[in-house]
Amino acid sequence: MTEQELNDRIQKNALHLVEVASQGFENALDQIAIHQLAQQKAASLAPSILQTMLEGGLIPVKDKEAAAAMLGSHAETMSLLKNACDDLAAANALIKKAGLEKDEEDKKLKTKQASEIGSPVPETPTSTKSSNQNGDMPYLIGSRGDGNRASDLPLLNLANIPH
Repeated sequence: MTEQELNDRIQKNALHLVEVASQGFENALDQIAIHQLAQQKAASLAPSILQTMLEGGLIPVKDKEAAAAMLGSHAETMSLLKNACDDLAAANALIKKAGLEKDEEDKKLKTKQASEIGSPVPETPTSTKSSNQNGDMPYLIGSRGDGNRASDLPLLNLANIPH
């Protein structure tokens, strides 16, 4: 390889290195811009989140400054979010438990009221079944009346029930 070829190769590699470094810096600047936009958006939401947390009783007023500082850090914000979720889950569990107990009390009350109203009506043989004309074979066809109707005869024949 001649000295000129070596110089050309070095220049070509140096140019390629500058292009790759330039692309890397451009990507890094894009990522920084994206990060800065996300930080600005989070910072603009922080005051309303802090106010909501105060109004909801999620943080005491005396801890307002500490909570505001925590909202400035992503990791600390996630810690606040986890604590808030834990508090909500505990509250939901209490509500659910209280709701189930209320349902059980309502059931007991309804049962007690129903038993106080009266006793069940005893079943009579005529209220639950019919019999054929001879009275020896109970079945449920047609109405509760005694005897066979003309409309009962095809059903009786189909079921092989004597009539």
